[in-house]
Amino acid sequence: MGLTQFSFGALVRTRWAYALRGSQHESLLNTAYALEAAIDEIVFIFGPILAAFLATSVHPVSQLFVPTLACGIGGAVFFSLKNTVPPVLEPIDVVAAEIPDAQSNAVTGQPAPALQTAGDHAAPTPSPEDNGFRLRRLHRPYSAKPRNVLTYRGILPLLVVFVVFNMSFTAFDVSMTATMKAAGAERFLGLQLAMFAVGSCIGAVIFGSREMKGSHWRHMVMFLTLLTVGYVVFRMVMGNFLILGVMEILTGLCVSPLFATGNLIVKDIVPARSLTEGLSWVTTAGSVGTSFGSTIAGAVLDASSPHMSMMIPWIVTLCAVPLALLGWFLARKRPGRGTGRATNTAA
Repeated sequence: MGLTQFSFGALVRTRWAYALRGSQHESLLNTAYALEAAIDEIVFIFGPILAAFLATSVHPVSQLFVPTLACGIGGAVFFSLKNTVPPVLEPIDVVAAEIPDAQSNAVTGQPAPALQTAGDHAAPTPSPEDNGFRLRRLHRPYSAKPRNVLTYRGILPLLVVFVVFNMSFTAFDVSMTATMKAAGAERFLGLQLAMFAVGSCIGAVIFGSREMKGSHWRHMVMFLTLLTVGYVVFRMVMGNFLILGVMEILTGLCVSPLFATGNLIVKDIVPARSLTEGLSWVTTAGSVGTSFGSTIAGAVLDASSPHMSMMIPWIVTLCAVPLALLGWFLARKRPGRGTGRATNTAA
């Protein structure tokens, strides 16, 4: 099923970059990406609740039909919005034509070409030989296969960062599920996990409503550090679900800004023609990370206890910090592309 899905998140964010390009509203791209992150969190809040209701009250597999219909209807509407589709651009260098003037004609002894007047309805169109224009002067320097996104400085470290810190989310979910089941409070599990998404949604609104100064890489390191501290507190208060819920909201404030910042970094690094590919790689890296997180947390739970598996989130997020610093260093060393908006790429 995954092979049949478009990376809708990457497609949407690419269209935002195209819609806001070259205008006085281009600085709103930060807001647009934060809005997309907030919408994602709303889905994470209500999606599991709706799925559980359909599975228990309608039919065990009915929750599979809702996302199928949503994807089909929403996808059809999305692809029908032609006015925001970025064109496939291929730059072409054109050498200025040398049009002969009266002086050059006087030297060569050739008569100057007659100019067409309003009354000359049947005047012939000058041929390429008359104005010195040659088709061979057109050349397509970018007609070859575009450069692989993974070869740009900073992209690979960014993808590794997304793989590593995304492990923390599913590791926390699995650990929290085991913790509440052991306490006999599994009926409140959906509400408990939703607090994290609520905080992330609020963080997206705050992040998108203001323009942060400095490098996007610096923001990523800051958000990863705060997320690490939040996970450490989770481990300390995991026995008190009320305090844990409050800490989930506070820590969740960093989640959506973290994803939005990653997308902005890709926007700064790769050229416009490869933006969809770059954003798709970020989404893929996040999916790979969530898969590893649940697998590792499950293995730790089988071998030990929820208290040990709750250590995984802050450990993997802490490991992502030096990787982000490495990506920041590599991105600062990269040569300028000469295209696109040069904002927030340097320290």
